[in-house]
Amino acid sequence: MNDSGVNWYSINLKTKVEQHETISLDEAIKIVDRYWAHGSETFKSVEEGIAACIFGFSRSKSEFIEFGILGPAQASYKFEVSDPGASWFRKMFGGCFQYNEELHSREEMVQKVEEFFTTPIEEIKRRLQGG
Repeated sequence: MNDSGVNWYSINLKTKVEQHETISLDEAIKIVDRYWAHGSETFKSVEEGIAACIFGFSRSKSEFIEFGILGPAQASYKFEVSDPGASWFRKMFGGCFQYNEELHSREEMVQKVEEFFTTPIEEIKRRLQGG
C-alpha cells in the first residue's frame, strides 16, 4: 500500500477537529515530532493542552489512528476502524473495532504511523486482535 490518501487532523482551541491536507509518511513523522516536543510543557488552559497534544491520521471517517501526548515519555494510541462483521447488537453502538495502547517513546509512535501508512487496515486489525 502506498501513502496516498492519508490525511491528518488536529484539535483546535475550541476543541473541534480540524481536517488537514493529504500528507506523505515523511510529513507525518514531522508532525509526530512536532507534537512529541510538547510532552514536557505545561499549558494555561485545558483547551490549549488538548490543541497542543492530540492529533491523528485518517484514511477515511471510519479508519484512523489518534495520539495524545501525555508527558515527556508517554502517549496514548488509538486505532479505530469500522467492523462490517460486527454483530447486530454491536452495530447499534457504532459497530467499530477500537484498540487503545499506551506508548513510551517517539519511536513507538513513528512505528504506529509507519504501520498505518504501509499496512492494509485488516492486517493491522488482525495483529492488534492477536492473530
